[in-house]
Amino acid sequence: MPLYERPVDRGARRGRFLANRTAAELLIARRAAGISQREIGRLLRISHSSVGKAERGEPGHLTIELAAKMAAVLGLEFSASLHPDGDPVRDRAHLGLLERFRQRLTLSIGWRTKKPMTSDGDRRSANAMIEGDSVRAMI
Repeated sequence: MPLYERPVDRGARRGRFLANRTAAELLIARRAAGISQREIGRLLRISHSSVGKAERGEPGHLTIELAAKMAAVLGLEFSASLHPDGDPVRDRAHLGLLERFRQRLTLSIGWRTKKPMTSDGDRRSANAMIEGDSVRAMI
């Protein structure tokens, strides 16, 4: 892996990983339920070969909608969520506002960017954290 990975490449790699993992989980669930690809296809009104391609994670065959439908007929619920990761996209105005705010602080107040929230399981973060003798605030 290169030292620097563009966000779009990191997203593509993560997408392939999630598609393959989901496909494998659907295959395992179908086999555990003792249901054939032909039966799943009949329930979803698609061909059994399309079910097989989705279970193999072939590009372009396992969509979010198909994964949710396959999961539902297998008695499962498909779930997807988004979490902060890496530097958020900020426009020039946002960055300028943060920099103007930082310049107004006295030298005794510390400034950190991308500060995670402190509660367990909360993956959100603040744009910045300021800390001093009598002040502590998330920005």
